[in-house]
Amino acid sequence: MSPEPPIASEPLKDQYGTLGCLAILKKRDNSQQAVALSCKHVCMLNETVYIEDGQTERKALGRCVYTFPGPISIQNDFAIVEVDPAIEILLSRKKLIDEDGIPTKAQVCEENLSLIGEIVHKLGASTQWTTGKVVRSEIIENTQGIIAVRGMNGDVFGEHGDSGSIVFRKTFRGREQILEIVAMLTYGEYEDRQQRTEEESSDDDTKRLVFCSVFKDAFEQLKTTNRNIQSISFYNEDTT
Repeated sequence: MSPEPPIASEPLKDQYGTLGCLAILKKRDNSQQAVALSCKHVCMLNETVYIEDGQTERKALGRCVYTFPGPISIQNDFAIVEVDPAIEILLSRKKLIDEDGIPTKAQVCEENLSLIGEIVHKLGASTQWTTGKVVRSEIIENTQGIIAVRGMNGDVFGEHGDSGSIVFRKTFRGREQILEIVAMLTYGEYEDRQQRTEEESSDDDTKRLVFCSVFKDAFEQLKTTNRNIQSISFYNEDTT
């Protein structure tokens, strides 16, 4: 995908956010499907999702096929969009890119509560590239990991429109750099209602915290409500 992240928009409510990345979804019947990942409050179940990158006209990417049931909350704000094959062949860049725009191999980070102090990055449709530090982590309802990220050098880590951004940290496997997918930025209306008390809402430092859903936990939870999902992986070979 291009260095500028495409915007995912749902036409009926004109909602928009970020398509975090492309991935490969493996199903229980061993079939595979090219998918795009974003938030439930951006991509509505069974609706067509459109993309735009600021350089081309809006195009139909595909249909949102997997989300959590029930009301949207920070614990279940995850969506998977099946990419139309006609669009897939036009997307020459499928590997994730790092903050320098370099396509890099990626894998899911297996940690959650030990992430405090880690430096992470994200590419969003609103604020583009930002870097932050994980300052809080917790488990909600014994299933879903949530982290709070503060932007570096007084900058915000994310804003509305960045929802769906993939949050990653850089690590090395031997001499090879790897992007570990830590979380998905979930900047929704529920955040203001549920994550901040009245006392916190007046704290400028707290306002700069962005809550993100731990990717590993969110995907495992999604599997429990969609039995035909088996695993997810990322494009780690060049397609150009």
